[in-house]
Amino acid sequence: EIRPFVRDFRPLVRDLKPASHNLADATPQLTRSFTVLNHLFNLVGFNPDGREDPTKADREEGYLFWIAWLDHNATSLFANADAHGTFRPVTLVGTCETLKDSVAATPLAAFITGFTNVMTDAGICGLH
Repeated sequence: EIRPFVRDFRPLVRDLKPASHNLADATPQLTRSFTVLNHLFNLVGFNPDGREDPTKADREEGYLFWIAWLDHNATSLFANADAHGTFRPVTLVGTCETLKDSVAATPLAAFITGFTNVMTDAGICGLH
């Protein structure tokens, strides 16, 4: 049953012979490329102390952990969008004294930053 199969595919195999010689010439460089990639993946996947308890204070993490962490933060950073595209959430934090100093340095700062309501509310900063 295999003889008819071999007979039918013999011309195809003869046509592939020149291409296989060209591939053999390119293989040393291809092998080197995959060796370099293997070293890169080993470096990225290396975790110095293996799996460690999350509560351990001085635990070491490998690059895969930090790549996943960075991807998570980048995704959450650009996850907000509206009709004009994505935007980054911004949180401004400061004490009332910091706000007073900022507004004193630039009078329009309260209006531009949106702190007008915060600074004029007697329950928050009590500025008038």
